[in-house]
Amino acid sequence: MGAVLRGWARSVSGDAVEGVSWIEDGIEDLRAAGSIMTLLSLLALKAEALHLADRTPEALEAIKEAEVLVERTEGRWWCAELYRLRGVFLAAIGAEEREIEASFCAAIGTAKEQKSGFPRKTRRSNLRRVPPPKSERVGRERVTTTCLVTACRRC
Repeated sequence: MGAVLRGWARSVSGDAVEGVSWIEDGIEDLRAAGSIMTLLSLLALKAEALHLADRTPEALEAIKEAEVLVERTEGRWWCAELYRLRGVFLAAIGAEEREIEASFCAAIGTAKEQKSGFPRKTRRSNLRRVPPPKSERVGRERVTTTCLVTACRRC
């Protein structure tokens, strides 16, 4: 587990290529040892590192793998973060706004259901490459046209 955390720290510090390698080795070791319960959070870290390494499609695959593991183990404590990350990655690759919004709404709904406080206290993201939301000027106010977690009124 230490290798994964070390790799994630390297990734967010700017050495994403080497960081991903550490993460993948650490996850491989945990799988070999039969440890699957910690994999949910570690796959989320892997996805974030892959995104930082400009490998966003692979990051989405890591999220899908984590979601399959959630269904198999019924370990749902990490679901809100997985949905949030999927929304961030979809936005980064220019997916349809409907699909992006659905991911963020699922994150908010899951967090509310679990009473996690996620919608009120969003985690400071290391995902610096996500473009800022599109907006329009309306009179003197700036109106956000892209749903980003707390802006969603339908959730």
